[in-house]
Amino acid sequence: MPLSEHEQRMFAEIERQLVEDDPRFIARSRRRLAAWSPTVRIRLAITVGGLGILGVLGLTFEPVLAVVGMVLIVAAILLGVSAIDERTRAAQFGGPPDGH
Repeated sequence: MPLSEHEQRMFAEIERQLVEDDPRFIARSRRRLAAWSPTVRIRLAITVGGLGILGVLGLTFEPVLAVVGMVLIVAAILLGVSAIDERTRAAQFGGPPDGH
């Protein structure tokens, strides 16, 4: 079930405020996540995605829970894609797949 236009605006506003309040947040988060091996990040992405799905299923109880679930799903996708991309780049250039 896609987000309504109102929910999409709310999500975009929350994201914008987060970036405005702490512009270094994304840079710090990326540096910290890069320190973790791709395997750990993939496992974390699966766990966060599962929690996100549970949140979306909670839509019948609370719409805010569904929005939090969608945020978790998007975070899991981004985390998983970055880890898979890193593993792919490491394999292309002959590095170890776990980044060690």
